[in-house]
Amino acid sequence: MAGDPWLTPPARTNSHPDADVTDPLPTRPAATNPQPHPWPAAAAAPTTGWPGGGPGSDDPWAGAGPRAGAPPTTSGQSHSAPQQQSATPTSATPQWPADVPTPTTPATPWPGTTPTSGAPTSPATPWPATTPTSGAPTPQPAPPADPWGTPGAATANVFPNAGTTPQPPADPWGQPTARVSTWPASPATPGWQSTPEWQASPAAPYPATVRGTAQPGSPPPAAPYHEEKPRRRAGKVLAILLAVAVLAAGSYLAVRLLRPGTTDNTATPTPQGQQEQSTPPETTGAPTEPPAAEIPVSLTTPVIVDRFKLGQEPEGVVVSPDNKVVYVADQNSKDVHFIEVATRKITKVSVPNTPRFIAISQDGSRVYASMFENDFTGNGLAVIDTKNAKLVKAIRTGPRPFEPAVGPDGDVWVPIHNGARVEIYDDESLTESSRISVPPNPHWVTFSPDGTVAYTANHESSQISVVNTADRIVRRNIKVGRSPHAIALTPDGKKLIVTNYDLDKVQIFDTTTLRQIKQISVGKEPQAVMTSTDGKHAYIVNEGSDTLSVIDLDGLKVVSTVKVGDSPRVVALSPDGLRLYVTDGRSRTVTVLRTTEE
Repeated sequence: MAGDPWLTPPARTNSHPDADVTDPLPTRPAATNPQPHPWPAAAAAPTTGWPGGGPGSDDPWAGAGPRAGAPPTTSGQSHSAPQQQSATPTSATPQWPADVPTPTTPATPWPGTTPTSGAPTSPATPWPATTPTSGAPTPQPAPPADPWGTPGAATANVFPNAGTTPQPPADPWGQPTARVSTWPASPATPGWQSTPEWQASPAAPYPATVRGTAQPGSPPPAAPYHEEKPRRRAGKVLAILLAVAVLAAGSYLAVRLLRPGTTDNTATPTPQGQQEQSTPPETTGAPTEPPAAEIPVSLTTPVIVDRFKLGQEPEGVVVSPDNKVVYVADQNSKDVHFIEVATRKITKVSVPNTPRFIAISQDGSRVYASMFENDFTGNGLAVIDTKNAKLVKAIRTGPRPFEPAVGPDGDVWVPIHNGARVEIYDDESLTESSRISVPPNPHWVTFSPDGTVAYTANHESSQISVVNTADRIVRRNIKVGRSPHAIALTPDGKKLIVTNYDLDKVQIFDTTTLRQIKQISVGKEPQAVMTSTDGKHAYIVNEGSDTLSVIDLDGLKVVSTVKVGDSPRVVALSPDGLRLYVTDGRSRTVTVLRTTEE
């Protein structure tokens, strides 16, 4: 594998993956006369360099140690082959530890190598990290584990016994191992050459390199190379790293700026005097709920904008949650009509008996119509699927069920006029779940905005019942004028409006104290009531005078009266507060009024 010029080469091993070696290893001749040489300073230096290394190669220690993974040979061993033994004894010198035998310097160099004299260096001063002689300079790997006992040692004088002459055997691959200097320290030391071979010009080209290092016999570069080239290379490396960092930073900023839904929180300094951007940064995280629609301001005098003709005697009316469909219970025809406001298309769904009043589920998927005949038979509750315009079920109820209402939990509350009770039906099983006894003849049911309290208008007993919706127990009954037919609450739940059918009056109560605030005269036979979405006005349907009275709930007085169809019965306000729908029983119409400015 070729060395990467930007990475440190791996440590040498006992294999040679970089060269395709097909011939067997050369056999070194047996050592005939090993001569120990003392070390400089601590011992005398050898007179000759290591075979296959020295200043003739790029590293003075090339070939100075055993091959990685192979134990060093003891003094007197032959270097020709691993199996060959030599009887030559070692000199009388202090011995190495038992596990590291003392190597010797063979007298005869390896075949194909030319031993040269050493370059003058001190054992304490190793050669520079990289000394390539051909090709691009490569970084020097970290010092390998020292086979002499000190892992990774790269300093001199690492042998365990001073004064001995340990000589690591030459590596047949010609690669450096332990970095222990054996060269003469100064010209005064025996073995110094007056003209080192590496200073002379080579007569032939240098041999090829393996892994970026010179082969044995190639001279090292001159001293200026060791001073300038690494610095130039380090400068190039730093320049390239800086360029890569700049490109990476630019790419990151480009992605952050171009990617939607992300922001960069880092602040960028602006020039002095330059204004900051006025647009706030985008924010991420959990989606926020859309802002609530602005509540429209109700008109003092609603304006008639449309009128639908339908059925035999329209009575109960409600509007879908999306304001698109109006549902009308048609007496005497046994039909419930669906009016599409935008297209004015009218469809109908037949029910078993005469529908009287109507309510809608919170999600608009169902409509509940109370039914009974004039002889008080056929009492029941029709359940209609609004999506498919189909009757789902007809539930039998008590006698004369009046205006139903959907409670906070989705259950359907049905006042039973002739039963002096309210029957409650589960919206899933469509069966009666409970009933509440109230004073005689309840007509209407309404709930506080928080759904904790229900109010019933009890017609013949002239009372209003206050019911706790949690335990469904009547907490209080309060006396009102006469024949309370319908009731309604302001959007804040603070005021309760009661129509007195036989008195032609409307009473307003404080829901906290349940005391009357004001009694106001309206048209004849006030039957139904509805409040505007802004809580400013109350709309009263006067069946006997065919009018709609508008009451200012702040001034507590009638501010306008609008003529509608014949015998108006019930009124409904669209959820958006923009349209008011009044059923006209005898004129067989539904009058549409605009309650706000366009």
